[in-house]
Amino acid sequence: MLRQAHSRETLSIQDIPAEDDALAGALMGAADNNTTGKFTGQTFATVDIKLSEGEDAGAALDKLVSEGARLIIADLSADALLKASERAKISGALLFNISPPTKVCARKTAAQMSCMSRPRGACWPTASRNI
Repeated sequence: MLRQAHSRETLSIQDIPAEDDALAGALMGAADNNTTGKFTGQTFATVDIKLSEGEDAGAALDKLVSEGARLIIADLSADALLKASERAKISGALLFNISPPTKVCARKTAAQMSCMSRPRGACWPTASRNI
């Protein structure tokens, strides 16, 4: 999972997202996959890379791919997501974009990216890699 810190400012304290909202879903998905994996001889793990300000998302994606990840959840800004998607296209990894869609992403998604948009906070059930 590749992610960046988001603003936690909201109009109401009821709307403040958990600091690990996306990661929690990924961990739950890996645990669920491991339950089934007992019967199929597979094991899954969630690898979390939280990027700091200005850190290269493409290099972080390369690190995940070198460790065997092929399905990667991305909670990144539009620019970082586009950089990561270029590297994913080269390596054959699949990105699942869980960040709010932006106009920059929307224009380039069909031509350059293998990603799916989900509303913030909605996690894909499978956020793991086969090890």
